Amino acid sequence: MTRDAVLITGGGGRLGSALARRLAGAGHAVTAVDLGFPSWLDDPALPVRCVQADVLSAAGGDELHRAIADCGVVVHLAGLHGLHLRQGASVADLWRSNVEGTRRVTAAAVDAGVRRMVLASTTAVYGPGSAPGQPAAILDEARTPQPDNPYATAKLAAESVMATAAGSGIEVISLRMGRFFREDERSYQIRKLSTGLDLEDAIDAMEAVCVADQLASGVYCVASDLPLSRADRYALGEDCHAILDGHLPGFVAAAAQRDWPLPSQVGRSVDSSKLQAATGYRPRRSLARTAERWRAEALRLGQPPQRITMREEVTP
Repeated sequence: MTRDAVLITGGGGRLGSALARRLAGAGHAVTAVDLGFPSWLDDPALPVRCVQADVLSAAGGDELHRAIADCGVVVHLAGLHGLHLRQGASVADLWRSNVEGTRRVTAAAVDAGVRRMVLASTTAVYGPGSAPGQPAAILDEARTPQPDNPYATAKLAAESVMATAAGSGIEVISLRMGRFFREDERSYQIRKLSTGLDLEDAIDAMEAVCVADQLASGVYCVASDLPLSRADRYALGEDCHAILDGHLPGFVAAAAQRDWPLPSQVGRSVDSSKLQAATGYRPRRSLARTAERWRAEALRLGQPPQRITMREEVTP
């Protein structure tokens, strides 16, 4: 495990600020770059240096070059999301932020000679899943991207921009992350059947990539996925309940009791096994954790414990 100084663009955001706190608490020197920061990040007990700058401006670019000078790892989180489009941002704004912003951060990292760059990309680059009743699409690194919206297209372009740094001897990692936007608890958890990623798992994955001694350049998929075989992942598209009954016995019935209707078919399944094999990352907040929480709640209330257990991983 290395303790490089780490620079995080978008360090004031939900993921960036949490990652900055995690890495600083583990002893890393952390620099966060963003337009603004949550007040709790300005904590003398946390060795996080906050640099307020817009990397797309000339002055912000200068600030970025100064901030990056002593860093070994750069984590690039800054950018616009699909939500920003729904809130009124233009496609041109999104492209400039996600692609041109990545180009500027990449150039600064190459000039500084950093050891590793990490990009927050998205599993949305794979496009829609399979049709209802068909085997689920397995979203892994071997699958060909088919972006079908401006956000996914811009992220795929950003991956290509950052990959140019590999020619300078920099390890370039693109984490294709599942969705961790939280709308409500039920949808947040149920989405883990498909492309869901818990915020804490996202932080775990980012930390694992930052501290790895060596990591092959390339793309890695990230999700809070259950340890399913490929056959079971495919079968999610045909009978999701049967797969869950096999891996989390009692979960489907327990969900129904809580008015959490589970989809009978799931068109996509993210497989994070490549990242797990390369780093210490393991999803800690998959549906198995939800099942265990339900069981603990039943015990506290004096109810008969629901028989929800986790089957061991099946070899593909």
